[in-house]
Amino acid sequence: HEDLEHPCFYMYDSGNMEGDECLARLRKDVKDLGVDLLNDIDDINDEHLGFVFVDGYAANIPNTEGKPIGPLETWLIKQGIVTRVFGIEVPGKLDLNIKDKLVEKILYNLAICR
Repeated sequence: HEDLEHPCFYMYDSGNMEGDECLARLRKDVKDLGVDLLNDIDDINDEHLGFVFVDGYAANIPNTEGKPIGPLETWLIKQGIVTRVFGIEVPGKLDLNIKDKLVEKILYNLAICR
């Protein structure tokens, strides 16, 4: 997803990678491209959002018993279609070349971290 508001990278995770070397490597790769990591709230005006991001990351583990945190993500997990969902937010105003490199680094890091 391209975020036109925030000039930083950030990612939701239906699991939790905090403390994982994969997350540390992803953060480094993003910063090496000159892209900042979000340290803020994503959207205070959206009842489903409003998560606090630290260095571009927020664990967003869905509550499958009650109100979904992210309706599509929770439905996919509840239906057994997926076991985990990453919501990737790429700065929409980035230079296209940097944006392509950023997406490549994100996908590479998520693919090797199982």
